[in-house]
Amino acid sequence: MKKLLLLIVAAAAAAMSGCGSGLGSCSAAQGGAMVCVEYQSTAFTPELVRQSCSMQMGATYSSGGCPGANRVGRCTVTNGSGAASITQIQSYYAPITAGDAMMICTRINGMWASN
Repeated sequence: MKKLLLLIVAAAAAAMSGCGSGLGSCSAAQGGAMVCVEYQSTAFTPELVRQSCSMQMGATYSSGGCPGANRVGRCTVTNGSGAASITQIQSYYAPITAGDAMMICTRINGMWASN
């Protein structure tokens, strides 16, 4: 659980350092649990999302969104405001439980939505 939280925090830090455009996502497995993060921002490009994703150990970039199969829920986090805002939609997958994912979402000040 702690490693998963660190993965989410790392994804959030990557987003703040130059990710996002609405057409890219980055997924990674940690301790058997998969997390996929979609980025939405007018300030960045899909290429920056790909580059940031490639810097995260074991992460995989996709030009599309996160898959819906086996997803237990999503957490939407927005940092910044106006044209400089970056929104991440973090999808959590089994075997992580919805309760654990919701707890992570709360810790990072996100808005939780069950799958």
